[in-house]
Amino acid sequence: MKKSLIQITVCMIGPEGHDALLSDFSGMCGTLTTVLKNMEKCVSGTDSKAKFRISDLAHHSAEVVLEPYGIGDAVNIASEVALAFKGLVRNVDGPISQKYRIDYSTYKSIARLKKFTGKGKSRLSIDGIELSKKFFHEIEAHLLPVSKSYGSVSGRLEEISIHRNPRFVLYPLPDEDREKVKCTFEESDLDDVKNCLNHKVRVHGKKSYSLNKSFPISVEVTSFEVLEPDEKLPSLLNIKEFDKGEDEDSLETIRKLRDEWESRCP
Repeated sequence: MKKSLIQITVCMIGPEGHDALLSDFSGMCGTLTTVLKNMEKCVSGTDSKAKFRISDLAHHSAEVVLEPYGIGDAVNIASEVALAFKGLVRNVDGPISQKYRIDYSTYKSIARLKKFTGKGKSRLSIDGIELSKKFFHEIEAHLLPVSKSYGSVSGRLEEISIHRNPRFVLYPLPDEDREKVKCTFEESDLDDVKNCLNHKVRVHGKKSYSLNKSFPISVEVTSFEVLEPDEKLPSLLNIKEFDKGEDEDSLETIRKLRDEWESRCP
């Protein structure tokens, strides 16, 4: 794959129209790095291969060209990330968002670039396209819950935090094709939540959905339960373990299987 460069043009104005602060510029670079890592997760499922280096830094200006670098697939992945990011900048709701299933974390990291624009005459452009108020409005539309419903979601409980609002993250199971779900819970349930860490659980509560997403982005948890590990569930391959009488028909055997299964499930 041919390398896809990212050309960045930055015009930053500091407080009261003075020179921009170094912290603002370094903050913008850090936020852009987070955006590209999140884009890589959407493109390839990993965030550790794609790397970029500054291949052109224009003299006496903040025109920067980022070039994918590395060996083997790393360069191809970085080039695909660059193409995906530039495609999203050109059209927020275009085919890129569906092709790579751009997730909530990626939209949120892109939205953070907004604080580096609009200050006086501060501007940020990607490949000649300015990140305008309209662009950020379209990005932020993907962060707002557009519908809510009550129901349940299953996954592996990880990343517990009690800062401000108690919350944890529900990660999809290996056979599920969806994004992680952020969950809030009552502080009184903290001990029970801690006991569920790294376990497969089912949470119940109010689910929030964002634009064009079929899976919830968050759940206000009212109750939850630990699910039995798959290896502890009875297998149909173990049907020989059930005592089938001489006069017992297949329907009765299946009924016994069902009763045994239900007795061992939560």
